[in-house]
Amino acid sequence: MQSSLVHRESRGSSPLGTPGPCTGHVTTEYAYMLMRKAIATPEAADAPEWIAEGVELLRRQITARGKRDTYPFHILGMQGLGWAAKARLSKSDKKMFLASLLQDLKDGATKHPSAKELRELRDTIQRELWGLEVKPGAGNR
Repeated sequence: MQSSLVHRESRGSSPLGTPGPCTGHVTTEYAYMLMRKAIATPEAADAPEWIAEGVELLRRQITARGKRDTYPFHILGMQGLGWAAKARLSKSDKKMFLASLLQDLKDGATKHPSAKELRELRDTIQRELWGLEVKPGAGNR
């Protein structure tokens, strides 16, 4: 269930109902809050929905202002990693989620080549994915 705040922002108005530049930042912070709530209580029945809504809102922000703002990419990568670590996802679901995040962070690192934190997040997500590919006992010689 989305709040009326998000609905107003998706129409391009501020929380007060007037157009304004803060709407993108408010949406990003709301997405962050949803994802933090899910990470803090991964066993909650609504946690996957909170993550899905947070990811969707951040991806909308990336579409709207990702060429000029690294913050939605950063929040998506950091909170996505947190969810992947805390949630009880199957291995295949975790791989799909991380692969999706990796694409987002690759896009962010390409759009913002000087943003070291995005490159580091991209690389961390890539390592997490590689770790899921390692077969038990492989390379232990």
